[in-house]
Amino acid sequence: KQMDMHASLSEPLLAMVYGLAEPLRRARFFGLLANRVLRARAGLQHVCGAIEEAGSWDELERRFGVRTPVIIYHNVGRPHLGEFPGLTTPAAEFEAQIQLLMKMGYRSILPREWLSWRQSGGALPDRPVMLVFDDGYQEACRIAFPIIEKYGFRAACMVVTRFIGSTNRWDEEAGRPTFQLMSEEQIGDWSRKGIEFGGHTHSHPELPFESDERVEQEVAQCKEDLTRLLGEPPSSFAYPFGSLSAPAEAAVSRHFPLGFTSWPGRLHLGTNTSLIPRIAF
Repeated sequence: KQMDMHASLSEPLLAMVYGLAEPLRRARFFGLLANRVLRARAGLQHVCGAIEEAGSWDELERRFGVRTPVIIYHNVGRPHLGEFPGLTTPAAEFEAQIQLLMKMGYRSILPREWLSWRQSGGALPDRPVMLVFDDGYQEACRIAFPIIEKYGFRAACMVVTRFIGSTNRWDEEAGRPTFQLMSEEQIGDWSRKGIEFGGHTHSHPELPFESDERVEQEVAQCKEDLTRLLGEPPSSFAYPFGSLSAPAEAAVSRHFPLGFTSWPGRLHLGTNTSLIPRIAF
């Protein structure tokens, strides 16, 4: 109600300022002031029209002002000595986090559901949250996904298509511990159970250090592999190591509707859909 009142009171004030500045616009200061006030009045009319259409500011905010936290995970299970810091969330800790989210009133949504809401309207839960796993670890599949299912949550998982059913070669090459990755059968099974799978490149390179041609190949091949495996094009992608460049962003925008970074923030309607922020719990 306060927002409705502020909007209705602002127009007369802006109109008065514009009326004073407009006759003096030959002077640079007043010309700039008149232009800015005119833009502000146009924006205010846009907001007032949206409030009127929605019925109230609160309803407008509920329908279009939703800010969705996207939580990033990698593995869930037993941490290994020498693994990348923070890679593995212990199972008990992960379950406690899901319980907390549920108690706080959060309800999980999938990337394709947010995309559908953005494109076609409809409704999201009052407190939506998105859980996104990177790399496709078999341990996460075996431990985390059943916990998610137990509490009525869902999640997305970004996989490295060249190494499906293999191991995390990108970490092994850096001297870090070996982890088994999900198989095609596990991906198919959990896809039918409500886990949404997306891309994480073909072989997990650090994209800013690759040529434009290699970046395009990695992203395009990943999409092709997943389309063959899932029977439909994937809707989302996560940048390996959370690092990206202008060519990487451009390639992802050509092949995937959504691209996840590791930058902090929340997802909303104004977010660049190729640069979606994610936060660690």
